Amino acid sequence: MTTILLARHGQASFGQENYDRLSELGSTQARLLGQHYATTQRHIDAIFTGSLSRQQDSARYFWETYQPSITASNVAPALDLSAPDS
Repeated sequence: MTTILLARHGQASFGQENYDRLSELGSTQARLLGQHYATTQRHIDAIFTGSLSRQQDSARYFWETYQPSITASNVAPALDLSAPDS
């Protein structure tokens, strides 16, 4: 059975000149979510994100924390953030 997991981006920089940035807390939230999924050994097949910086950065921080757990188990990563059009 397919499972779809939805996660909102981390906390944005409320009250700052550029609201479309993650706050320090938002970056931490995204990393903690990646760490959580890594420790629960959930297999992520794909990650989709919107075009906003805070959305893409949340996905990047999530992936940076999640990916080492699957790389260690010789599973090919499903997300290449260096190639957003692929």
